This record gives sequence, structure tokens and C-alpha cells, in this order.
Amino acid sequence: MNIYCNNCGSTSHMSRNCKNPVTSYGILLFRIDNKIPKILMINRKDSLCYIDFLRGKYSINNYKYIQILIDKCSLGEKKKLIEKEYIDLWKELWVVDELNVKFTNDFTKGREKFNKLKEGFFCEKLNKNIDINYFIENSKTNYSNPEWEFPKGRRNNYESNKNCAIRELEEETGYNISDYELIINIKPYSENYVGENKVRYKHIYYIGRLLNEGKKTVIDTNNLDQCLEVSDIKWLSKDECLKYIRQYHKTRIILIQNIFTMIDKLNDYLLI
Repeated sequence: MNIYCNNCGSTSHMSRNCKNPVTSYGILLFRIDNKIPKILMINRKDSLCYIDFLRGKYSINNYKYIQILIDKCSLGEKKKLIEKEYIDLWKELWVVDELNVKFTNDFTKGREKFNKLKEGFFCEKLNKNIDINYFIENSKTNYSNPEWEFPKGRRNNYESNKNCAIRELEEETGYNISDYELIINIKPYSENYVGENKVRYKHIYYIGRLLNEGKKTVIDTNNLDQCLEVSDIKWLSKDECLKYIRQYHKTRIILIQNIFTMIDKLNDYLLI
């Protein structure tokens, strides 16, 4: 068997044994709209913590972590957790019909934990009965939408970093390599952070300048990759980006500030 790590490209270990951060690649695509710099962002279809919750990526006895997951769900997601059955939530998450549901380990694990939370159980640490309503009623957050972020994703087998970024941009937004130019003399930007699951993540972004100004942003219902992950696509100014980003995404806020500073410096060379 060939040894290859999809995460870092090493031939000395497999992905599951990689010591590097979980790495994704994307493109920060910018344009100038009436002299105002804007960058392309996507609104996730589902919040990351909502996905982890449905996949059962938590201990049923760790009530503090369950609360963190619920707190980072949108208002609509919290409402669905109360009102819907697990099978329906799972189908919505993966955009599948009932006949095609894949009963993976995540499904089995997630359903078991979800149903226990729905029914309620006695929590020894809190010395009381708790259920899903307890966590939602205790949640003080009121996010109207899942997270806004930049198009990105993980590499396929033997795929180069740059080709991964190009593919992910097209899958998530519909913009292909003929719609923009990569600025090759600018070092890619990176975003590094530790998730609530204590996993290290690294996002690496190439810089692209839009050429096809007439192309519209659309959600293509025939593009399953897009439908699985994206609910909206927008060109946003710096102020709009900072308004849309959740405040706990400190590294993303810094990245946005740095990107717009870079775009301003490029104006004299690119925008003649």
C-alpha cells in the first residue's frame, strides 16, 4: 500500500497520523466595485458546531461542551433541533432523500445521543434532569445565520495546494480559473486557530483578482458540492465583512483587515 498524507503531502505517514494542523486551501477573490474593494465570501449552509452536534462529536456527559456547540448554532438551527426528528435533520444536512441515507457510524452515534438529549436524562454533575431544551434555553447567542467564511477545502489524493484552492472556489462559488487571475507574486495568506474540539486548523489562501466582472453570484441547485455547503454568496466590503463575521473568529477578523490593507496597496499597480 502506498503511504501518502492528503493533509500535508508527506509520503512518510497517513492522514490520520499527521501531526500538522488540518489544512484547507482556498482563494481570496477580490474586485473593485465603484472604487470600493470587495472580497467574495460564502455563507455556510450549516454552522460547524451544528454539524458536529448532529454527527455526535461530543460526550453526552460533557454538558459544558454541549452548551458550546448549541451556543454556536444559528437561531434557525436551534429551532430545528427542538422541532424535528433526527432522521429529518440528517437528511437536510447531507441533502439526501430517505432512500439514499447512508447509515454511517456518525449517523448511528449521533442519533443515539440526540435521542437521549431529546428524552432527557439525569446529569450527576448538575444534579438535575436535562434535555435539549435545557441547552437551548440556556443559550444567550442569537446568530441569524451560520458562519460567513472564504471558499476553501481540503486536498484530494495527490492534488496540489493551488489546484485544490482553484477547485474549491469553483465548487463553492461557480467562479472558474478563466473568471479571475491569481496574483502569483504575493505569498498566500494563512489563518491558524484551534477549534472548540481542540483540533488545530490552518487555512491557506491564494489571492485572486476578478476579471469577469459581469458574472453573477448564484446558488446552482445542480451543483451538489455547493448545495451541501453554501447557502449564500456575496461580494462584501471591509465593513460588511467585519459585520458578518462572528466576533469569536479573531484570526478571521485579523485576516480580513490584512487583506483589505493589501488590496489598497495594490491599487496603484492593478487599477489603472
